[in-house]
Amino acid sequence: MNKIMLIACLAQLPELSYTPGGVPILRATLAGERTVVTANGETKNIPFYTQIERMGKYAETLADRNMQAGDVLLVDGQLDYSQWENETGKHSTVRVKITGAVREVAGDFDVVKDAAGSSRLKGGRNVVSIIGNLASDAEIRYTPSGDAVVELRIGVNESWKNAKGEKVEKVHWITVVAWRELAEQHKDLKKGDPVMVEGALIDEAFTDKDGNKRRQQKVEASLVVALKKSGSATSTPSAPVKRERELAAVGASSRTSDINSLDIDQDPFPPEVDLPF
Repeated sequence: MNKIMLIACLAQLPELSYTPGGVPILRATLAGERTVVTANGETKNIPFYTQIERMGKYAETLADRNMQAGDVLLVDGQLDYSQWENETGKHSTVRVKITGAVREVAGDFDVVKDAAGSSRLKGGRNVVSIIGNLASDAEIRYTPSGDAVVELRIGVNESWKNAKGEKVEKVHWITVVAWRELAEQHKDLKKGDPVMVEGALIDEAFTDKDGNKRRQQKVEASLVVALKKSGSATSTPSAPVKRERELAAVGASSRTSDINSLDIDQDPFPPEVDLPF
């Protein structure tokens, strides 16, 4: 399973381009806010900016709809992992590949402008559901304030048939971060363990060892469930924690990471990553 559902607005005008082979690609960024509860019980609205992409004829169909910045959309898709190497080193990114119809959402919405002049929906939905296997053992660590955190590197398999009828397989490598009680409950997961994760796609900024500013996409988990391995007669699944989000018409709340360190107005719009085509 590899699904994401977004309700957010177009941050800027969508861009239609073509690969060297003539395949159309539509790229856009959806912007909204998710409601989270911090470690001290405070409720905050945290902006999210998610890049979406569609290839093929439907990309041109979407471009012909003349969608504008600020339009509120419902998008169904899947997480798509890409990696490449250039003169600056190895790179990877996770984007949202549109898999279903893109629908406009009816109603009156509060759309604001961020510090970069891009549109952002006040509210929205950002819900990820994946099933995959751990690429390595879970390792728990603690922040200076004592909060437990676990990062899980999960491989999500995808297969399809190409134009020649040949089976093609791909693994989407997704980094999942779990905090506090959820981290403590799943610290003993091992390499190869199958898990189901629900959460939100987030975009983290960091500086690498060479001093370069980078961004990484992760899933911040609100639910992690250990699954039985194929052919296993018994298992000891980690108990799913009570969901701490209260879903509203357009919004959700969950316990999250170091919210107080985020200053979205200083760097509100993730830069485009140049992917090789």
